[in-house]
Amino acid sequence: SFFKPGARAPASPSGQGLFEAGQPIAGASSRLQYSRTTGLAVYQGAAYLRQGESSLAGDRIEFDDRRSDVRATGKVVSRLDLDPEDR
Repeated sequence: SFFKPGARAPASPSGQGLFEAGQPIAGASSRLQYSRTTGLAVYQGAAYLRQGESSLAGDRIEFDDRRSDVRATGKVVSRLDLDPEDR
């Protein structure tokens, strides 16, 4: 699946997070459930989200588009691509 996290969602307090609002995210899993009403996407079974060089993998990933919040469980691996200015 491909989606853009809500540009309407509030930014994190630090202004940084794993995924940048308004930029496309690619996702894959064995099973995907999405609710337009709640804005919640649940990826289950070898779940994987990627945006640019940043990625998140786990047995289950929940992405709340309204709050711009992501939660992964079970064998979680994350990679955060830092902005060159932050290195």
